[in-house]
Amino acid sequence: MTRTSYSASKNGKDGDIPKHSADDNLQPTNYPTHMPLAIAQGVPTLFFRRTAYERSGLTRTALDTRLGLTDEEFRVEGDIIAMGPIYDVDALGALVDELESAGLTYYEDFFEMSGSWPEWLMLLARGSGPALA
Repeated sequence: MTRTSYSASKNGKDGDIPKHSADDNLQPTNYPTHMPLAIAQGVPTLFFRRTAYERSGLTRTALDTRLGLTDEEFRVEGDIIAMGPIYDVDALGALVDELESAGLTYYEDFFEMSGSWPEWLMLLARGSGPALA
């Protein structure tokens, strides 16, 4: 068995663990502070850019009632709003049509993830917009 030698410390003794200075760039910088959101498998989830949702005039109460959402099914994290899982796909389809009629752009302002992926796969979502830069 070979012994690993660390001689990068200041005194250079064999076996010492290397010491790091502030110049080593080991300090975490520019890491996002927002946690990714877990996305439900098997049912749709609707995502909004937060700025698009806020300018849309939608209210959470109306959406909760319309889509049958619970408190846990309306999540805000950074620049992303996730609604779902949404079990009423007819109501979701009608809402998507209304959003587009109101001037929001599918894919740019909001996006629907179908939930069509295998159960063994877990998806997480997080915005990459300016709020996370």
